[in-house]
Amino acid sequence: MDEYEIISTQDFEEEFENMYCYFKFFLKANKMANTFYQTIIDSIFSLKYFPKRYHKINNFSKNNKDIRKLIIEKYIIIYEINEQKRTSYYSTYILSESRII
Repeated sequence: MDEYEIISTQDFEEEFENMYCYFKFFLKANKMANTFYQTIIDSIFSLKYFPKRYHKINNFSKNNKDIRKLIIEKYIIIYEINEQKRTSYYSTYILSESRII
């Protein structure tokens, strides 16, 4: 079974941390913060072996890049698969209604 390296941008990590801190410290919702964190992490790392499981965004792609979206409740994570380097590159997530993209 092929394995892909999971790579994220600094922006993604900062946005993710900000959302976690918002739940935990501003809303004082520790359980919600921990569930949010674990759900996102588990979903991302589950793609290590099967990154193509989620929908390809055809009208979003440029230069024939394999851009996909991972929907987790109302969050959308946009990522790119690079077959040559065997990587999944997570660049952003969007806090929105999941039916937008």
